[in-house]
Amino acid sequence: MKDGVATFLGAGETLYEGEDGYSVSLSAHMPMRLRWTGEAVEGEVGHAARRFVSVQPDDCLSRAQGRWVCPAYHSDFEIKGDRLEMGIGPARTSAPLVSLGSNRLLMEGKDGPWMKRSSLVFDDGRAGLFLNRSRVIQFEREA
Repeated sequence: MKDGVATFLGAGETLYEGEDGYSVSLSAHMPMRLRWTGEAVEGEVGHAARRFVSVQPDDCLSRAQGRWVCPAYHSDFEIKGDRLEMGIGPARTSAPLVSLGSNRLLMEGKDGPWMKRSSLVFDDGRAGLFLNRSRVIQFEREA
């Protein structure tokens, strides 16, 4: 949630005041009906029940430092400090990382004029890069 826009799986929807304390989107492809309960944001996104709680940052960022590779796609990225660096030459990008807790990091960068948000989930020497909607690429720590 930021500036009246709710983002879910990479898609942002403007929310408007609805009934009974709910905020609603007017989107046909990503309907949202959400409200703050005092502990969480609850309601529906895409006709499915959802409950969103505040993040509890952990030390995942310090444990994720270094180079990560995906041999199947000849791809890699490097985490240096609080930034993820990816790509080569003029296409090389750098984006800040924020801990979401539970071995997860949020990457928030720019793709031209658009915001690009992705999450990384780390588990036993592997990292899942969760991109827009259902795209997931698995990386492993460089040996």
